[in-house]
Amino acid sequence: MIPWARLRPVGADRERASPNHGARPASAPGLACIVLHATADGGSEAGAEEWLTEPRSRASAHLRVRRDGTVVRLVPDGRRAWHAGVSRWRRRDDVNNFSLGWEIANRNDRRELYTDAQYAALARLAVHYVGQGLELDAFVSHAEVARPAGRKTDPAGFDWERFRAAVRKRGS
Repeated sequence: MIPWARLRPVGADRERASPNHGARPASAPGLACIVLHATADGGSEAGAEEWLTEPRSRASAHLRVRRDGTVVRLVPDGRRAWHAGVSRWRRRDDVNNFSLGWEIANRNDRRELYTDAQYAALARLAVHYVGQGLELDAFVSHAEVARPAGRKTDPAGFDWERFRAAVRKRGS
């Protein structure tokens, strides 16, 4: 875990503020995990970003990784983004309280592959937080934390071994 007061946010290529966030509760003293999502965007980069910045969606994420590897900051790390919904991780409910959410542009249909640029960007981002003390096994899927189990499938088709190997290689 990284205490919020010590957390150094990673830089992004662009910023596009989402209004869909709130304060973190005092009961969540630090960053415990990072949840990876797929946008399930039907191929529309602009549409996914519009949705995550639309107040009526009541959905957001801290970062969004486009297909070309561009990283867009939507919500500051110190704020509670609305990405995990009803969720549980390691016997703790409401994962939004103690996590960051990263949206990866993808159809989430198991046919569209995640791009080399996305894996490279994700590894760079992850190394930043691992370097601050977050364990590599604290990077989890939305499907893993969503409740009830089976409610979400994202990021479907994501190569976790490739991601972890890239983080290890980049961090050494």
